Amino acid sequence: MTIDYEIINVLAEAFFAGDMPEELSAYLIDRYSEEPLEGDLHPHYFFPMIRSDIKSYIKGELDVTLRTDL
Repeated sequence: MTIDYEIINVLAEAFFAGDMPEELSAYLIDRYSEEPLEGDLHPHYFFPMIRSDIKSYIKGELDVTLRTDL
């Protein structure tokens, strides 16, 4: 399972009233948009990991440095 802009839009509505910060959106696409995903992210763990990253971002605890040039 991978993330796409449709999922990003749903998450933006749920966590940011529709306006997700661009740096977080880019980070989520960079980290979760291509298989294989880092670690063993069975679909059962996919959304909890993304929610965890978003909550860490909100707390100021997430490093959103991109792994690749987008």
